[in-house]
Amino acid sequence: MLTFLRREQIVIIFLLGLLLGLSLYFYFTSEPIYKININTASQEQLEALPAIGPHKARLIIEYREHFGPFQTIEQIMQVKGIGPYTFKRFADLITVGKRKDSEYTQRGHK
Repeated sequence: MLTFLRREQIVIIFLLGLLLGLSLYFYFTSEPIYKININTASQEQLEALPAIGPHKARLIIEYREHFGPFQTIEQIMQVKGIGPYTFKRFADLITVGKRKDSEYTQRGHK
């Protein structure tokens, strides 16, 4: 059985708190590893976005099949059921490909 002196216990608790704090900081401040291209994403990939279920994913696919590829990420708000509030939830997770992503994320609206 391990026994620690009071000083060792304080150091261990401090280090665990520091580790937890740093983990939470990097979790909430880090950029996504990759963005989902809404012009090429499958239904399953679209469903991985916050607030997008099977129905909205299908509507996104139908929209791009009917009107062609999205030119900006904001254009996704023209899909029925996706308004500004929903858009804000996943704006930093999507892209339209090689074009400049948008003025929305460049202005710091995340």
